[in-house]
Amino acid sequence: MYNAAIIGLGYVAWKYDRNVSDKQYNPLSHAGCFLKNNQTKLIAGCSVDESDCNGFSDFYNVPTFTTAVELLKNFKLDIVSICSPTEFHAEHFISCLEFGIPMVWLEK
Repeated sequence: MYNAAIIGLGYVAWKYDRNVSDKQYNPLSHAGCFLKNNQTKLIAGCSVDESDCNGFSDFYNVPTFTTAVELLKNFKLDIVSICSPTEFHAEHFISCLEFGIPMVWLEK
């Protein structure tokens, strides 16, 4: 089982799938893909937007953080999806490298 987390909690991260009631659908978000895959477990998320953190945490019942470093410090992760705005991709990717994340799914 691969422990997964998402940095950036917008539409591509999870919101595209939040109103889907049919569990047989093909996911449109990173979180949806993690949930549909029986080899991944979504365990946390991160966003600078507190309302996104609260919504994600409530929906998936996982903890959230307001910085990527906080997230990466608190969990042993196997895969991280970077869904943050483009201008933060390099910073978040470098943080993942510094914390030894073996798999990074970089959006865009």
